[in-house]
Amino acid sequence: MRAKSAVLGIAAAAALSSAAFSGPALAAACTTAPLSTYLSGGRNATCTVLDKTFSDFIYASTPLNTPTAALVNVIPVTSPTNEPGLTFQGNFSRSASVAPTTGDIDISFHVAAGAGFKITDAGVTLVGTTTGGGTAGSFSDTELLRNDGMEIASLNTSNTNLVASTTFAGVTSATVDEDILLIGYEDLSQITKQFSENTVPEPASMALLGVGLGVLGLVRRRKRGS
Repeated sequence: MRAKSAVLGIAAAAALSSAAFSGPALAAACTTAPLSTYLSGGRNATCTVLDKTFSDFIYASTPLNTPTAALVNVIPVTSPTNEPGLTFQGNFSRSASVAPTTGDIDISFHVAAGAGFKITDAGVTLVGTTTGGGTAGSFSDTELLRNDGMEIASLNTSNTNLVASTTFAGVTSATVDEDILLIGYEDLSQITKQFSENTVPEPASMALLGVGLGVLGLVRRRKRGS
């Protein structure tokens, strides 16, 4: 009887271990590179930061004197380890040398969690000022997250609110659409996107755990009855 209980205990522990520590199948790691590299279908077009896979990058800017994709660096964010993401670093500014009109930048990409994980929240951090070498202007960043075409969350940051985060029901992947608006003289230099997750037991592991616990309960009932 003790041997049966020991075997069942080991099976249950193994199921728990598999559920808790199942990791993602990794592609090539994201590296610091111009956004144009990510757009061109090169080695970084699909890449990972810890458990997250990033792909399907899109970039558009108007007017043309806002930075081109070649002048925007993409930097992987690995700290803290439960909030991996990407930083878009560039001169998203309207300086005194440029007429104080309105600029618009669109960034889009897809993020997917690794096996056994779900994305449960997203955060944005901006770095910038509103001086830009002339009369103070403003900047804002509106972000929408969608899963299978359905909006799951939105984030709004600006020169008066540089940090924002939101939580939502866990999803395995999301499309991120970001609209950056530049007005007048300002200097927005960096946009950081981070995504955290919850570990989600895989169905096979849960089934194994359920069987193990069920049999263990049966053995205990028989033991009490003997």
